Amino acid sequence: VSDMFHHILFSVTGLYFVVNERPCGYYALVLMSMEASTPWLNLHLAFRGSDGSYRRLLGKAAGIVYFVTMAVFRVAIPSAVFFEYVTTIASFPSSLQDILSSEFGTQFVVIAVVQVLSFCLQTFWFLAILAKIVGTAGPGTRERIAEKRKHAAARAAQGNGTDKTE
Repeated sequence: VSDMFHHILFSVTGLYFVVNERPCGYYALVLMSMEASTPWLNLHLAFRGSDGSYRRLLGKAAGIVYFVTMAVFRVAIPSAVFFEYVTTIASFPSSLQDILSSEFGTQFVVIAVVQVLSFCLQTFWFLAILAKIVGTAGPGTRERIAEKRKHAAARAAQGNGTDKTE
């Protein structure tokens, strides 16, 4: 359920903006465009641990496309749009109180809350994925992976009553 929460939140919020016939359709498009990376994530998750070089290669390629689409559609574009939104609101001569009490007040609050939550969530995930990529791509990576596999095989062999590490 928690894995689907942000998808549901952004989709419902996007539909809310589209239905209201205000300039919020632009923000709805931005929120809904974040889902452009989801098919690549699903494909990556489906094939990342597969047997066979074809499926493993497909999983890795989908992971790369996911990372790029995430950087563009989930981090860069929403961040730029939110910055533009805040600077536009700040350029109005009326006070924040006037904006909140106007007919756009509810939409202003919804956009601000969703954009801030989105930025925090997507940036957190992006940095976590980036840290994982950097951590597995450094010097000695193959040796660390081989060592982990060796230890895993030794633990598995001990669980079976045989020792295959000798």
